[in-house]
Amino acid sequence: MTANTFTSVSLEPVLVSVSVERVARLHDLALAAGERAVSVLAADQERVSRLFSRRGRPDSEVFAAVPHHFGPLTGAALIDGALATFECRTVESYQGGDHTVLVGEVLGMSLPRPDASPLVFHGGRYRSTDW
Repeated sequence: MTANTFTSVSLEPVLVSVSVERVARLHDLALAAGERAVSVLAADQERVSRLFSRRGRPDSEVFAAVPHHFGPLTGAALIDGALATFECRTVESYQGGDHTVLVGEVLGMSLPRPDASPLVFHGGRYRSTDW
């Protein structure tokens, strides 16, 4: 899935959060899995974001089209060429309106492309970071 919001929660311990729409196809799986990976996409990965955000598409179709590897700590898929990647274990979940906020402890992270610009989606469209 593509998430609009990925947020730092705490530095000690290192916690992050992501909000998942409760009607999303992957909502229940995200809650049950207990572990997950987050790939922060770079500006040149808009196509990847669009593929993962399409409703109703088969996961096998997306993963066949997107180069990826599996994290050493969780076995969850990480997108190749991402700006940063995180492997997390869920420690809390909260109902927030039509979303569930998943708080995860960061088990590991990497910065494969530390000098790349981030992919930004704001105001209903992808935007350049050259504001």
